[in-house]
Amino acid sequence: FSPPTMQCFLLPSKALGPFRLGATLRECITELQFNSRDFKQVNTIFNINDETHDDIVLDIKTCGIYLRFDSLQQRLKLIDVYDLHKITIYYHKQLLTAPPSQHSTPTSTSPTNDACAVDNQQTHADATHHEHSDASHTSQAQAQRQRPHKQSENANTFARIYNIMGLTHPGYYDHQRGLYYVEYEGLWLAFALNYDPGPSSLPVDLNDGTSPVLKRLIVFYGKNLLSHAL
Repeated sequence: FSPPTMQCFLLPSKALGPFRLGATLRECITELQFNSRDFKQVNTIFNINDETHDDIVLDIKTCGIYLRFDSLQQRLKLIDVYDLHKITIYYHKQLLTAPPSQHSTPTSTSPTNDACAVDNQQTHADATHHEHSDASHTSQAQAQRQRPHKQSENANTFARIYNIMGLTHPGYYDHQRGLYYVEYEGLWLAFALNYDPGPSSLPVDLNDGTSPVLKRLIVFYGKNLLSHAL
């Protein structure tokens, strides 16, 4: 038996599931209380010595999400998905991320409302179903995006997410953490990678034929996550 996972729509710069950037702390707590069957374990993190010094964080362990609030205005400023084994995320009606044990293939099926829904169903689709091999594409990035991957057990790969969202420019590599960061307007992604691909290359494929796996996803407002104090 696999535990239920949350299903949510992603709107970069705006929301993830029922959580909307700019919502008040009270509004989010009310949402969690109203759906207490889905959000069973929530911890509150704040500076006990000075409540206005650091952000207030709601740690929703049920679906691996931090809700980070500005301590003065008490409004939601970041939605941080730190455990992608507990949540399924849809972007423009396409499956963007899913727990490895639940999905191995992107699908067009998506939740029927804006709130997170619990999914107890397990699917066993073949990850190669949506792979493409268009020989007419000549650029390196396009060729890499079409290349088959051995990582059929995990849908959250750089190659597949890049194929859905595209990429306007290469990301940057964090040598200390072994992570490759990609940033869109209102969305920040971190992939596990053990080498620096360089400023002009995209780590679509690793040497063993796999693709880097998504480790973290942050929804924020604006064009640059660095403008938010973390």
